[in-house]
Amino acid sequence: MDAENSFDIALRGYDRVQVDALVVVVESALAAQDAAALSAARERLRAEQLAVALRGYDIQQVDEYLKRAAIELGEAAPQQEFTVVLRGFDREQVDKLVREVLPALDSEDVFQRAAARGLLRSTKFDVRWWGYDRAQVDIYVAHLNQMLSS
Repeated sequence: MDAENSFDIALRGYDRVQVDALVVVVESALAAQDAAALSAARERLRAEQLAVALRGYDIQQVDEYLKRAAIELGEAAPQQEFTVVLRGFDREQVDKLVREVLPALDSEDVFQRAAARGLLRSTKFDVRWWGYDRAQVDIYVAHLNQMLSS
């Protein structure tokens, strides 16, 4: 794993050996730019269930890396499942936004994509009890915006 993709060690983080092996697969596929290698890496990302260890890599950092890697490997943004936390973004508002924006990802219409980007930038979520994790939602919205811009 190169310095750009190094992760902090944290209590109750993802298993380091498992994450390092996954990073090698992703980085090798990206370097090779071979269709079969990219496909295999995408499949591995989808199937991988990372174990939590007492001392492992910071979960949020690894999750952010894996989402960026999925995009670089050509993976469409999946319907995200967010963690429900005590104080988080309103679940109905987030779900509604995602339902409205996802069809634009498959569209070639530049106006539909631009409208979806505008919606992503202008939407502000209310904070509620038992809402979606704010950091996860912010990261996902940023990735959707990036995918709509390309």
